[in-house]
Parts: sequence; C-alpha cells; structure tokens
Amino acid sequence: MDYICNLDELKNKVLDEDDRRMLNEIILCTRSKAYRAAYIMTWICIAESIKGKIKNMSKYDGQALKVLNDIEDKEKYHKSTDEMIMQQAKKLNILNEVAIKRIQHIREMRHVYAHPRNAEPKQFELVSALNIAVEEVLSKSFKLRHEYVKELIDKMSSEQSLLHDNKASVYEFAKKRKKLIQKSAYRLLFEQIARELNDTINVPERQWVTRRLIWFSDAFFEDEEILENIKPFSISDLGSAILLTNFNLWQFASQEMRDSIVNRLLMQKEDGVGYNKKVYYLPLGIERLNMLYKGGYLRGKINKEKFINSIFEMPFYRLNLKDIEINLIIDRIIKELKSYDWHIHQNPAVRALKELDMSEIEKVNSEKLEELGRNILQAAEGRSDECVNYIQTMKENRTNKYIFKGIFKECFINEKTEFRFKFKYIKNVINYLIENIDEAFKTQIIDEMIENYSNAKPKDDRCIDTYSKEINNIFNYIEYYRIDRDDSVMKLFLEIRERVHDNLIEIYLKYIEEEKTISMRRIWYKAICENIRYCGGKIYEYCIKTKDAIKKDLNSNEYKEEICEYFLSINKSVLSVVENDEEKKEIEMEIKECEEILT
Repeated sequence: MDYICNLDELKNKVLDEDDRRMLNEIILCTRSKAYRAAYIMTWICIAESIKGKIKNMSKYDGQALKVLNDIEDKEKYHKSTDEMIMQQAKKLNILNEVAIKRIQHIREMRHVYAHPRNAEPKQFELVSALNIAVEEVLSKSFKLRHEYVKELIDKMSSEQSLLHDNKASVYEFAKKRKKLIQKSAYRLLFEQIARELNDTINVPERQWVTRRLIWFSDAFFEDEEILENIKPFSISDLGSAILLTNFNLWQFASQEMRDSIVNRLLMQKEDGVGYNKKVYYLPLGIERLNMLYKGGYLRGKINKEKFINSIFEMPFYRLNLKDIEINLIIDRIIKELKSYDWHIHQNPAVRALKELDMSEIEKVNSEKLEELGRNILQAAEGRSDECVNYIQTMKENRTNKYIFKGIFKECFINEKTEFRFKFKYIKNVINYLIENIDEAFKTQIIDEMIENYSNAKPKDDRCIDTYSKEINNIFNYIEYYRIDRDDSVMKLFLEIRERVHDNLIEIYLKYIEEEKTISMRRIWYKAICENIRYCGGKIYEYCIKTKDAIKKDLNSNEYKEEICEYFLSINKSVLSVVENDEEKKEIEMEIKECEEILT
C-alpha cells in the first residue's frame, strides 16, 4: 500500500520557510525510497524547528534567551542537545505532555534506524513520523509565556514613545502580540493591566498609560473568554472593573458580577461644600458604562437606572459629552433648564448644548427638541445669560430647526394650547424665522400655529387685556420688527390678533352679563368698542350681542349720552360687515336716531 501519495499536502501546513525546505528534502528522500535517511532527517527537522521557536521566543522572553544560550554553549563543544531541547520545550510550553511522548518515540526510533546494521523503517512508519512532526511542531507557532507578559506591560507603561497615542496604533500592536502569547498567560495579562490601571487612573500626567492599556485590553480580549476563575467578589479593584466593561468580557460575566462592576464604577465622590457641593463619578467609569449602554449591553433595569442617574448628577464639565448617548444629554439639559437657578443649572446646560455635534442632535426626535427650545426661551425670559445669548446668536450656533420651532411656539402659546405672550426676544425670533428657516418648514410652523390658535384659550382670563395690548403693540411697531416683508408671518400675526380679541370680547360680554350696575357695564361697552375691529369671523356675532346688551341701558337716564355713543359705534361696526339690505336699513335708522340724540 502506498502511503506517500499525499505528502505534498503536509507542506502547506508548515509555517516556517526553513522547516518547509527541510520537509521538502525529506519527501524527496521518501519518494526515492531512502527511508532511513528520511526518518533521521525527520528527527533533525523536529529538533531544529523547536530550537528555531526558542530562538524567536528569546527576542521577547528572558528565560527563553537563557535556554537558547545554554543550547548553543553545548553545541559549541559538540555535545548532544536533543534531551535538553525536549525538556526546555516542555518548560516553555512549546510542547504539551502528549506531544512530548509522541516525539520521544520518534527520537528513540531514530537511534535505532541510525545504525545501518539495523532494519530500516517501513514506509508507513516514516509517513506516520512525518505527520506527527507537522501536527505537533512544524504547523505550530511559538507562544510567549508569563515572563514576557510582565515585561510587555511594564514596557507599555513606562515607554511613552513605544506607540502613538491613538486607538488604531494600539489595536494593531495588541493584535500582533496576541499571536505571540500563550493562552495560559491571559489571566496574568489581565491582572497585570488591572494592577497598572489602579496606579494610573487618577494620575493626570499618566493618562496616556490608562488610555493605552484600556485600548490594548479591548483589542486583545475582544474574542476570548478568560472569566472561568474570576468571581464576583474578586472585582474589588477599579482596574478590573474597567477592563471587564469590554463588550466580549461583559457578555461572559454573570449578573452578580455585572452588578459589582457597575457599583464599583459608580462610587460617588463629592466636590465642594455647602451650596457649591457637587456629586461626581469617575469620568472613565461613566465613559465605559456609556459604551455598554450605547451598544445595548447594559440591560439590567437597576444598573441602567444607576447609570442614567449618574449622567443626570455629574457636572457637565466632568462629562465627555461627545461620547454620551445624545438622548441622555438632551434629557439632562431639559431638566437643568427647568430649574430656577441660572448660575448652577441653566447656564452650564446651554454651554453643554453648544458643545454637541449638530449631526448627533438631529438623531433626537422632534418633540423632544421642541421641548428643549421651549425651555431655552423660558430660561431666557428668566434672565439666564447663556439662554439669552443662545437666542441672540441662533444664526451663529446653526440652531436645529426643531429647537427653533420650540422657541418660536413658546413666544405665543404653551403646551396646553393656552395663549400668553413672551415677547422679550420676539425681534430675534421673528428675524431668524424670516431669514434662516427654509420656506417649507416656515410654512409648516405657521400652519401649526394657526391651527393651534383656532382652539386656543387664554392662560389667564384676568390677563386677557394685557395680552391684547401686547399683541397690539407688535402691530404698532410692525415696521420696526420688519414683519411686513413676509406675508406668511403677517398672516400668523393677524390670526393671533383675531383670536386674542375674540377671547377678549367674549370675556367682556361675560362681564356685562354678570355686572349689575350700569356704571360698570359702560366700562365694558367702551372696551368692546375699542377692540371689536380686531376680531375675525365672529365680529358680526359679537356686535349683535353687544347691541342687545346696550339696548337695555339706552332708556336709562344714567350716562345716557355715553351709552348712546357706544351704541352708535357698535352699529357702525355692524354696518361694515352686514350683507342683508333690510338689516342695513334698520341699522342705518338706529344710527340716525343715535346721532339725533347726541345733537
């Protein structure tokens, strides 16, 4: 039976070029039926390959270097090194126990077949030896051990010039070193990095070490499970907790261990005293948990709540805003703006908003951004300097259109569809609407506002007269505010004015109905006469109701002329809108009678 037909396939499994060249010579001997020579060369190939691995390890491992020197010293004096190579291969973890036994058999048979008087190996024995050689030695790369791991972490922590201070460089470095390190040394590597992190996390001038070691760990352990011996109660140091937030390691951690990690990373510290006292957390801990939160790995309800609370409690200047999930930051900003303290809460919140990337803000839903805009205007009305500045520099800030929409709406109407006016910064708001909002979105805002006002009621009936004066003042200064150059904006203001005055007249009519003395009713008659011209489609209805009320007081001797003047004024208003000819004649008659009384 021919066993050598597939020997060429073995060459493809060999890693080292020198090993492959020697294996090729062995295969040539085998095909020439020089089985004795081929078997002896197989052992030499195994020994030289192991020696080559020790030589490569010696570049990184001090113990491997010592072993290499001992082997070369023996060879210098022409002493056999076979036994030493086998022993040291086991100590350096190049070969395991099973591999040692299989290779020792080849070595023993090599002694037998080396003597020409003894029988030569059979073809199947030779092919079996070649397969063992390739499987156990020639196809395996060398792996570094514990001593190298210690030296590596020490070097990474002490030599700043070893690597560029960026994630990509460290990731590439870690991937290359991972190919060199034995799995049995992974645990030590983890512990060495954690120990070093504990010494550097809170040292500002050593933050380059912290960054480097975390990046290295994230790359190295991204697809390895090393948690078999790590128990939840052992996560007492900060360094281990930081490292275990690696996506892969976190997935293998038990819920109990995850709870321990979160608790360790969110241990509170206090800064300042009294009114200025602030609670803060380790920024790196927040950053690592935020990474899990954004990736969907922080699933436990309690742990998630603890993390979100930490974002809401940490001062903005201690947060890396660009890394934190944008919805959390916007929620936090809205919360701060709703406070009544512009120095501690509102101003820092708007400064944080200005730092956010516009593309990230656009990921937030429009309703939340509108709420943010409303709160910015509310805080500006409350004299928050940063909010005032934000509104005055919306163009420079490239304000998100939905944030502006909230600011604009808050000037006129609240979330309950109750109108009241906040006009301190109306000039800035209107100018921004006209000059910086695209036509389609401007039309959308205005149409929504008109629809809202169609059903709006005053926030406070007692202030309706004030609302009327405020909206009328806008029209008094309409040229100053430059609203007249935009028909859609003018349409909105006319609608608002009509709705305000509709409500105003309804309230005056209610007062007239409830008032028992003519001396008070005449005040409301006068108010209606002054404002009714601003009403919308209900002007006729209001005129008729007012007329009916005044008629009851026309026969009174008190304030007769004054009441008559109001009746005349209302009739003239009715005449301007009435369409029925008979009704027109009737009104004209009433006007004539009033004029006669007055003359």
